[in-house]
Amino acid sequence: MGGTPNQEQGVDSLRRDVETAVGKVRENPVLRNFMDDPRTKTKVTAGSGENFGEVYIMGQEDASKFPKQNWIEIRNKGNIPLDKSIAGELMHAFGAEDLKGNPQHPEFFSLKQEFIGNMTQEQLGIMDRQFKALQQKGGTGLNSQDIGHFLKNSFSDSEIRGHLFPEVMTDPKERELFRSGVLLSPRQREIIMQMKQIIGVQ
Repeated sequence: MGGTPNQEQGVDSLRRDVETAVGKVRENPVLRNFMDDPRTKTKVTAGSGENFGEVYIMGQEDASKFPKQNWIEIRNKGNIPLDKSIAGELMHAFGAEDLKGNPQHPEFFSLKQEFIGNMTQEQLGIMDRQFKALQQKGGTGLNSQDIGHFLKNSFSDSEIRGHLFPEVMTDPKERELFRSGVLLSPRQREIIMQMKQIIGVQ
């Protein structure tokens, strides 16, 4: 059953915005090649639902409509640069495994593991509070059941994405916190710089 005219116009508008933003993302040859490579194929679509959007990693998400691809579903445009948001969401896939259990981007994946291994006590404290808050809200899935899974697939990704693309943070204080890198260990600062070189961003 279709939605109201206003809802349909909203979806059409979001779809156009997403298509425009994906075009900007694809101007980066590293991101474009990753999205097009059959082994790391990544689809970006407009959708509807709660939150800004959802990222489905190939072979890992039962709810995915495209289980053999990475799928980024954008549900709300928000007030941040949409192309940066999509590029940031792509980092989930860069640090994940493919359908055969191999790193989708070996160099980035390796740096992500090192980033996790160099977490500061302050970062671990933040992660612990976020994990407990997720449980209290009634979160479902492995992220809410196992803190190690939460670290690997949620917290570390959000830390990396925020430091690579601080402009996607909606809270001004958070944006400046990530831009400054004050929470990072010395090695993590080096890792973020290496990741920026890999994906071709300043």
